[in-house]
Amino acid sequence: MKHQQGGFTLVEVLIASAIIMASLGVLLQLFGSGLSQTKKAGRTAHYISAQRTIERQLMDINPALQKDGEGNVEGIVYRWHAVRIEPFRVFYDRDIMPNRLFALFRITVELDAWGKSKQMVISRLGWKNKS
Repeated sequence: MKHQQGGFTLVEVLIASAIIMASLGVLLQLFGSGLSQTKKAGRTAHYISAQRTIERQLMDINPALQKDGEGNVEGIVYRWHAVRIEPFRVFYDRDIMPNRLFALFRITVELDAWGKSKQMVISRLGWKNKS
C-alpha cells in the first residue's frame, strides 16, 4: 500500500522562492529610490529655508558701508560681496530725506552646502549721508 503525501516538490519550492526573491528585489529598489528622493526633498527644503534666512539677514546691512561678509545659517556657510551698479542719487522727495543719497547694489552670495557651491544674487539699495 502506497501512501501519497501532500506537499510541494523541490522544484515547485525553488520556483516559488525565485519569484518571491525577484519581487522583493523590485520592492527594495522602489523603497531605496523613495528614500533617496525623500532625502533630496529634505535637503532642498533646508536649502530654501536657509536662503530665505540669509536674504533677511542681508536686509539688515547697508551695502554702501559694508561691502562683504560671511556667515553660517542652518549649517550652510555663505560669503557675500556687494557691488554698486548705479550711481548715488537723491531718492524721491528731498524733503523726506534731505541729507541722504541712495544707490543700487548687486549682492552676490556664495553658498557652500553638502560639498556643493551655489550662488544667488540680490539687488538692494544702499545709502550714505550727503557730504
